Amino acid sequence: MAIAFKVSDNFNLDQLIGKIAQNYQLHGYNVIPLSMGDNTCIEISKGKDSYVKYVGLSLCAELSMIKKGNILTISVKHKDWIFKMIAIALGILLSLGFVGVLLIAAGVFGIVKQYNFTQELQQNVSLILSNSASS
Repeated sequence: MAIAFKVSDNFNLDQLIGKIAQNYQLHGYNVIPLSMGDNTCIEISKGKDSYVKYVGLSLCAELSMIKKGNILTISVKHKDWIFKMIAIALGILLSLGFVGVLLIAAGVFGIVKQYNFTQELQQNVSLILSNSASS
């Protein structure tokens, strides 16, 4: 889902990215720029480089911001779904045991957590953008 904002002529996309990166890094997230300029893309993740990724509990989203004229379009894309699905599939295969139930629960919890994370990310970027416009 994408959200469009009308921005001023002197709007600085790099400053917005800096505020977003600083905000998420303060809370322990990794922020990696994938592309810069008027078509910017950054990856925000937590737990992607640890063992929690393998049971579906890591968080990872790709934030795209495209500026064309006075319109800034922001979209958030889920990433790393495969590990959550693998956790659920392994849990189903092992569903007779306690470990299987834990894997299914971890996968489902990871999916819910990922969805909430991407929704929150989009809301936070919107809030940062509206605060930048008012100051």
